[in-house]
Amino acid sequence: MSDTNDWKEREAGAFWSREKNGGEKYLTGYVEVNGERVQLVAFRNKFKQDGENTPDLRVYLDNRDTEASNSSSAKKVQEDPLPI
Repeated sequence: MSDTNDWKEREAGAFWSREKNGGEKYLTGYVEVNGERVQLVAFRNKFKQDGENTPDLRVYLDNRDTEASNSSSAKKVQEDPLPI
């Protein structure tokens, strides 16, 4: 099996860079879990300090689309987006 086919078979999702009006960057995308697409959003961990073993990004369920249709059971994140 070629490397190209292996990567395609292992692909679990995709993310896109986005930018808020103030220039702050974040990621939005999806992963597929058990055949179901899960929308996610990722922000820079603004509490990370050099030398710490903490995540660079924090990932949250992106329930903007599902809230509009009232089908989301995910808790809405009440945080401001963090720049990447």
